[in-house]
Amino acid sequence: MQLNIKGTNLEVTQSVHEYVNKKVEDLAHFFSDNLENAKIFVEIGRTTQHHNKGDVFRAEITIKVGGEPIRAEATAGEWHAAFDLAKEEMSLKVVKFKNKKDTLYKKGVRVLKNLIHLSSEEE
Repeated sequence: MQLNIKGTNLEVTQSVHEYVNKKVEDLAHFFSDNLENAKIFVEIGRTTQHHNKGDVFRAEITIKVGGEPIRAEATAGEWHAAFDLAKEEMSLKVVKFKNKKDTLYKKGVRVLKNLIHLSSEEE
């Protein structure tokens, strides 16, 4: 798994790296079959320099597995909260993506099985 962390208008310290690594490990179990090919890009930053209150921190997580990107984004009052919201959204999107892949696989197997059944009836 390759993890890239970028800070926009925010210094990426060792504590930020540790926090993000710890939270990203929760997402890694979804890709246990293809973990070495997974690329995770995390961007955390301030949306503005002059505002101090409100949703001024933004977090974005992008996961690329097999060429198809999955992206989640969130804003909050603190970077921890923004990252946690983005991680929760990413968890939901990853489950949906994996279910879609499984459904397409099962549909393909079903079609193939029907073709084999039809060809055996013709003989």
